[in-house]
Amino acid sequence: MDVIDTKSIYQDVLQMQLDEWRLEIRRMRARAKYAEEGVKYFYFEQLDALVKKRERVESKLSKLRNVRKRSNWKKLRFDFEKSWDDLAKSMKVVELKMH
Repeated sequence: MDVIDTKSIYQDVLQMQLDEWRLEIRRMRARAKYAEEGVKYFYFEQLDALVKKRERVESKLSKLRNVRKRSNWKKLRFDFEKSWDDLAKSMKVVELKMH
């Protein structure tokens, strides 16, 4: 397997996780509709922030897919992974708050 195949597989796996997070955010949004009025607004604020983070990560993944130079790919990958980690942590925090 060459480097291009490895990158492609790496990016496909990441896209699948982003798609899964998109579905999880939708599920949490559906649950938030039935929350008590006092926390409903808070939940929707948190979910809106997750959507923005997920969209930002998806945009960075798209840039990563289209980069040609190896040095640029490494730089973009570092930036992407930082955003990815932030989104992953935020997903866990919001899920815990909603249970």
